Amino acid sequence: MHFEPIGYMHWYKTRPHARHSLCRSGVEPRTLDQVDLSWDDLQLSGVDYYGYPPLLEAIAGRYGVPAGTIVSTLGTSGALFLICAALLSEGDRVVVEKPVYGSVLALPRACGAEIARIERRYETGWQIDPEEFAAAVTPGTKMVLLTNLHNPTGARIPEAQLADFAGFCAERGTWLVIDEIYREFPDDLNGTTSFGIADTVITCSSLCKVWGLGDLRCGWILAPTELIPLLRAAVDHVFVEHAFVAERIAAALYPRLDALRAGRREQTARNRALVTDFIAGHEELEWVEPDDGVVAFPRLADGLSPDTLAEHLAREYDTELTAGSHFEAPQHLRIGYGGSTAELEIALGFVERALDDLQA
Repeated sequence: MHFEPIGYMHWYKTRPHARHSLCRSGVEPRTLDQVDLSWDDLQLSGVDYYGYPPLLEAIAGRYGVPAGTIVSTLGTSGALFLICAALLSEGDRVVVEKPVYGSVLALPRACGAEIARIERRYETGWQIDPEEFAAAVTPGTKMVLLTNLHNPTGARIPEAQLADFAGFCAERGTWLVIDEIYREFPDDLNGTTSFGIADTVITCSSLCKVWGLGDLRCGWILAPTELIPLLRAAVDHVFVEHAFVAERIAAALYPRLDALRAGRREQTARNRALVTDFIAGHEELEWVEPDDGVVAFPRLADGLSPDTLAEHLAREYDTELTAGSHFEAPQHLRIGYGGSTAELEIALGFVERALDDLQA
C-alpha cells in the first residue's frame, strides 16, 4: 500500500499554530471538570479484545443495533482505514464524492482501487444529483464512500434520498460506506444512524466532532455481521486492541452524550449567527448555508485567492483558517465556528481586516 499525504493534515500538524483559530471542525474539547469523571472510571487494564463490552453495549443501545455488528476503532479515520483495508483489493472500482476530506479519497487509492467521482456542486446546494449517482455506480462497483453531513460543507443528504441511494447500491451488491461523524448535529438525527437502511450499508462515526471528546479516539463501525470477521482481522494487524483506559472512559460518558451535546447547542447557535451576519456583510463572500454542524464553506469572489488570504491572515494577524484547496475546492474557505464565541468574534474581525488588505 502506498499512502499519499493528506494535505490538510500535513499542513495543520506541521505549521506554527496561530493564536486565533478558525480551523476547528468540531465543538471545543471537553475538560475534566466538564465531564465529571471519578477515579472509578479510570482503570488501566481489563478485557478489551475487540472493544470494551460495556462500551459496545452502550453503542448498541444508542443506535438500536446488535452488539455483534459493532467494531471498535481509533476514531473515524481509523474506521475508514479498516473498512478499506478489509474490503478493497487492487483494481476494485470505488466511487467517492467531490469535494471531500482527503483521507476519504486517499484510502481507497492506497488499496489500489480505481476511483470514480460524484460531484457535489455549489450551484445545487452541495447536494448529490440522483442521476449522476446512478450513472457513477455501475455494475461491479465495489464501494461508494459518502460523508453525511457532508465534510466540508455541512450539507445534509435528505433521508429519503439516502434510502434510495442505499437501495440502488444494494441491488448491485455495492457497499455504501457513510462517514457519519457529523450526523448527530441536527436535533432530529440525534441518536440515529443510517446503518440498516439496506443490506450493504456500512457506517462509521466517533465521539469527536459533536461531543468534543476526540482525544479519546473512540470510534466505531456498524457493519453487516458477515463483515465483522474481516474487520476484526484488520484490527489484529493494525492496532490489536483499543486503548482500554480510553474505552473505559468513553463507556462512562456514553449515558451523558445527549446532555453534553445539549450544553453546546446554544453556543453553536450564537456562533452560527455571527458567521451568517459576517458573510452577509461581505460581498466578497457567498455561501450555501450549512444544514447543521460547526463548519462553513463560503466561496471567495473571483480575483481573490483563499490560499493567499490564509497566508496573510496567519502572518499579519496571528489567525488561521483553512483554504478550500485542502478539500478540492480552491475558491472556498472552511471556517470552523465550534469554539468560544469571544474568540470567534476576534478571529472574524481579523478576517475582515485581511480581506480589506488584499483589496487595498
